[in-house]
Amino acid sequence: MALSEAEKKRIRENWVKRQQYASDKMEQMKKEALFRAEKIAQYLKKTYGISNVILYGSLARNQWFDMHSDIDLFIEGLFEERSYFKILNEVEEIARPYKVSIVTDKEAADSLKNTVIKEGRELQ
Repeated sequence: MALSEAEKKRIRENWVKRQQYASDKMEQMKKEALFRAEKIAQYLKKTYGISNVILYGSLARNQWFDMHSDIDLFIEGLFEERSYFKILNEVEEIARPYKVSIVTDKEAADSLKNTVIKEGRELQ
């Protein structure tokens, strides 16, 4: 049985509404994740004296971002390596419900450093 033109129209309209809702939700999540990334940067600089916090990855490139994405941060100026896991734990609290990945300038491969230089966004 074929669909009537009215049914086809209603299906198209519903599809457009779903797509718009998904797009709006993604934008809202990106804004919230960026807000949390900025809060993390402020916290790291104030609490640990980190000199630079650089956002990279999909959030920095303004690409697709959803609940399965993470906040990728590159930090410069972490003087005590033993603090890394303590910092990561504290940062995860601020980032929740988003996952966060922190890479230090001391541990990063040159290829990642190049990526951060090209696409990174320094957070205040």
